Amino acid sequence: MEPTSYPSELKIKSSSDTIATEAHLPTIACPKGTIPLLQNSKADLKTQFSFDPIGNTHHRGGERAGCTTYDEIYGTQVAINVYEPKVRGQNDLSASWALMVNGPTGNYEGIGAGSIVWPNYRGDNFARFHIYWQVNTVNMPCFDHMCPGFVQVSKSVGIGGRIEPVSTYNGDQYEITVTISKDPKTGNWWLAYGRDKKPLGYWPPSIFNYMNEKASACFWGGQVHGPTVQLHLPELGSGHWAATGPGKAAYVRSIKVINKDSQYFIPGTHNTFSGSTRPFCYDAGDIRFNDDGARLLYGGPGNCTK
Repeated sequence: MEPTSYPSELKIKSSSDTIATEAHLPTIACPKGTIPLLQNSKADLKTQFSFDPIGNTHHRGGERAGCTTYDEIYGTQVAINVYEPKVRGQNDLSASWALMVNGPTGNYEGIGAGSIVWPNYRGDNFARFHIYWQVNTVNMPCFDHMCPGFVQVSKSVGIGGRIEPVSTYNGDQYEITVTISKDPKTGNWWLAYGRDKKPLGYWPPSIFNYMNEKASACFWGGQVHGPTVQLHLPELGSGHWAATGPGKAAYVRSIKVINKDSQYFIPGTHNTFSGSTRPFCYDAGDIRFNDDGARLLYGGPGNCTK
């Protein structure tokens, strides 16, 4: 099964972005009718998560740095720079991802995907490809296949797989491309991985109340969350400030959103904002807009008390 159609691509004469090397997920050939499933550890997600995924203010359970656009959104595409930030609390996570939400403040529904380092969930400190969604009828988010909702169609890619290679500070840079798009015929939210947009699966609209038709906001960048982040703030992105510049700070680039007509467009300067909920610990640079989409640097070392 695949989407009934794909969003119309932007006509780009040339890109001013420096293209990093694409990172990959491990693949396996599963028999017909089966999918690869990775075993997760015993992380108690019920005690770890209860958060406002997009709000602009500091939240006791997590922090973020990146950019957010507010609009009627039917999907997004972004290239995410992949690092392996150090996470000090085993129950905490550091994510670099795309996240779309809709719903009233404090009762958001959302879907997202990207690179996450989460020791207690996966049992290691590697950057792994995780997916996320939350519905307002369940007082906790879902990741990967921990609860019903996401329908995987890929027989070769395991959600939660390790992303390799990863970037090094002032060295080789690697990225993943994440595309989430709403099928105009079925209403399914499709997730695709890589520059060639391999379909991984979809979220049916029937599981949502607010996200069943569209999103009202989309965030791209880094987020830390967990029960002890305020005591041991993890690294975000590369673990270095946006001000250190390209090749040193993590980035999200080629940011595009999808409209109701299933067409890509570049987020507007009037409704897209960068920022950090904890500017003494993490920062986000200015947003650059070009023909290939928006781009910004973000990150920080964490381990601060202000």
